[in-house]
Amino acid sequence: MKIIQSLILAFVLGLFFSCTNDDASFEKTISYKIEAALLASEIPSNEDEDLEIYGEISVDIELDKNVLEEKVLWSRNRENYIIVGKTEVMLDNQIDFSIDKNNIDSSSIRFRAILKDYDRNNELDRLGTVFFRHQLTRQPQEIELKFNNTEGNTVIARFKIQPIRD
Repeated sequence: MKIIQSLILAFVLGLFFSCTNDDASFEKTISYKIEAALLASEIPSNEDEDLEIYGEISVDIELDKNVLEEKVLWSRNRENYIIVGKTEVMLDNQIDFSIDKNNIDSSSIRFRAILKDYDRNNELDRLGTVFFRHQLTRQPQEIELKFNNTEGNTVIARFKIQPIRD
């Protein structure tokens, strides 16, 4: 009888510790990464074939429209511009962040971007300032934002938002 009681106690304790370990391994957050690329979709014939782009792109991670975290995705000053043409150029940074699974439906990301085209004749061509809020989901997403200036230049910023752990 003592052997049966010991076996039952061992089984119950084993089951308890097994369930406790399983609960600890469940992720309570979803991690994401955001990558970005720039592409010059329109360049007037009086311009070079490429644009010299600089500026800043940042992302706010929000919960109920309150900022939880601010991150700079890309930043270049006038002297360190990048060359952007008709071929997509991946930006040299990505953002990683995590959101509690229970808050996904009330979480969003807000893009803030200021892009400029540096002309060699010292004129500054502002391509534009864009603010854009996007609702987070559990699926990969792609977003395109357009920047235009008075000279007819159009630059597209493409963002890929990917869950990397669920």
